[in-house]
Amino acid sequence: MKKIILILMFLTLVLQATTPTTENVTKLYIATFERAPDSAGLSYWVNDSGLSLEGIAQSFFDQEETKATYPESATDGDFINAIYDNLFNRSPDSDGFNYWLEEITQGKIEKSVFILAVVTGALGDDESILKNKTTIGLIFATQGNSNLEDAKNIMQDIDEDSSSVSTTLENYNLTNTSSQETTITTGNALVVSKTVNAQWDGGFCDNIIISNPTDSDILWNIEIPVEGDIYTLWNANYSYNSTTKILTASGVEWNKIAKANNTSEFGYCATTTTTDNTNTQEEQGEEDTTTLPTIGQSDFTVADYTEVLGLSLQFYEAQRSSGPFTLVYWREAAGLSDGSDVGVDLSGGWFDAGDGVKFNLPMAYSVTMLNWSMIAFGDAYLGQGGYGEQQTYYALDYLLKTYNQGADLSNPSDDSIYYQVGNVTADHNFWGPPQDMTMNRPTYSCTSSLKCSEVAGEMAAAFASGAIALSSNMHYAATLIEKAKKVYLYGKTYQGNNGYTATEGAYTSYSGYNDELAWGAVWLYLATNEESYLDDAKSFLSSANDSTYWAHNWDNVSNGTRLLLYKITKESQYKSSLDQHFDYWMSGINYTSGGLAFLNEWGSLRYASTTAFLALVYAQELSSGSQYNSLVNFARSQIDYILGDNPRNSSYVIGYGLNPPINPHHRASHNSSTHSISSPTNNEFILNGALVGGPKSANDFDYQDDRTDYIANEVATDYNAGFTGAVAGLIELGE
Repeated sequence: MKKIILILMFLTLVLQATTPTTENVTKLYIATFERAPDSAGLSYWVNDSGLSLEGIAQSFFDQEETKATYPESATDGDFINAIYDNLFNRSPDSDGFNYWLEEITQGKIEKSVFILAVVTGALGDDESILKNKTTIGLIFATQGNSNLEDAKNIMQDIDEDSSSVSTTLENYNLTNTSSQETTITTGNALVVSKTVNAQWDGGFCDNIIISNPTDSDILWNIEIPVEGDIYTLWNANYSYNSTTKILTASGVEWNKIAKANNTSEFGYCATTTTTDNTNTQEEQGEEDTTTLPTIGQSDFTVADYTEVLGLSLQFYEAQRSSGPFTLVYWREAAGLSDGSDVGVDLSGGWFDAGDGVKFNLPMAYSVTMLNWSMIAFGDAYLGQGGYGEQQTYYALDYLLKTYNQGADLSNPSDDSIYYQVGNVTADHNFWGPPQDMTMNRPTYSCTSSLKCSEVAGEMAAAFASGAIALSSNMHYAATLIEKAKKVYLYGKTYQGNNGYTATEGAYTSYSGYNDELAWGAVWLYLATNEESYLDDAKSFLSSANDSTYWAHNWDNVSNGTRLLLYKITKESQYKSSLDQHFDYWMSGINYTSGGLAFLNEWGSLRYASTTAFLALVYAQELSSGSQYNSLVNFARSQIDYILGDNPRNSSYVIGYGLNPPINPHHRASHNSSTHSISSPTNNEFILNGALVGGPKSANDFDYQDDRTDYIANEVATDYNAGFTGAVAGLIELGE
């Protein structure tokens, strides 16, 4: 998630005709009434009301309980504070409070929409608190409880610590039976929840989460009914009785224990037609031939992909701050005095998205990904006349300037990094082309006391990968390796992110810095062949936040690190994790009817295309076989969807194909002389090659070419990074 809290109002664009579930209605109860739902109420609103989630949220304000909770004498400010306290046990920050107050007071949004936006935008500790409260609320309601006093009291001691869940359950003498669909055979305290991750005519995929809210580890074994015939299952040992439709599952070696106050999970896909699936996992064999969600076939050729690769690289020229501009004739130089406040020339570099801030974290991530694609699929770039290398040189030159290396190469105590140029709020409050910017553009830095290991690790990866990709320039490559070693030493020696504070939520680190240090270390090993970096990469990765069921991205680079470690070591632990990751993306994730693997509303195409790139790199390592074919077919399906093989028959790459977007959320492309997002009606310039965010839900038609909708129409250097690599991979693999 990459925007500041002041603009969370645009989350309302996502909240249209949402289907109510026990989970999201429980969150509404908590937000609106500061209590768990009662059993009868939850059942009515989810199953019998006939309303969308938005309709339920609005209906809650007609309830007598609401009128008593928020009497007419209560101010809008009281209401905002109450909702935050109900959900997150805190008051909103001052900027967020003032923004919401203005929106509600002036009647720009309904209070019910405000609640939905705040619930949807929960991050970090807020997300953990809400998750724990939702767990308690669901347990309370699904066990038939209807005492409203208990429903309110049970929420009082829940915080972001998962142990507060088990404590509350014990205090209120609640037993953790699962939903009606699930039977627990071992571990009476376990809570089992089921989420439908994909559904199509003739089949579906479910994800099963086994929660252990107790303080003791539990060896889990469960039986659950499945309304279909299972044809594939991951992360568990199992047997399936096709007559009774009962699945019996237990954990594999790495997840067989449901850790105290933690979760384990597995998933499966099933057909809804009768098949003979009485065999166990061991009997199923290696290759799965069951029909998956329909993925459209297309006629895109290597020539098409080559054209798209050139356009995608052109987007990076458009993102340049200070020029020069060769193909993107309409861009003008900006930020020429950047760094003057600290006495350093910090002109150059890429603007991160449609704004004018320069963030080292996503910039370093993006150039690392471009470097990786040139290393992995270098032949694909031969037809670009060095244009790809030009883009990486430009970003690396800037990143080198932002690293203020101390005099002693072995001691980083006096090192500093200028990790950001531009104030997020001031920048986002201005809508106009970059050359018209007049606001102050402060420089933000980190030091040995104000740390930023996240940025340092990513910069080390950028420099080290650049040294490999640009190895023909021996002097430049040697400089990059020297800087990579030193900035990595700085990040490793002074671990922390307390100095990385200026992003204001735009690129806040949620995954921590261990994944970036692992990423930097593995690239340093590849650039230097020094074993100490390989040891570091393994160590830091083991402590990093897992993203097996997410995607490689600017904030969490664990999956890419794991892929590189597998290529280097061939160790089974890395292959197992990679297989789980790609199994999830190919058969466990939610698919649109048109074939898009949908992970998240914000930049859905970014996640799909980046995963496609990793799939192609993995396939290249495997070189042949059924898994190779599956990985390549998955990658091609996602890229072809983006290029126009979708139910909208529309490209999501500006300047390419049928009906491409023309109104991205991009100040330079819009070029408003009046500094208004609404004038002119259409963007003045074509932002060739830019990948927009794409559909905001698992609905192929949940997209509008609307500049103000930055969730769907944001463009960014990190969006194009994985996409560029995937296109290059399809060119080189000749698919």
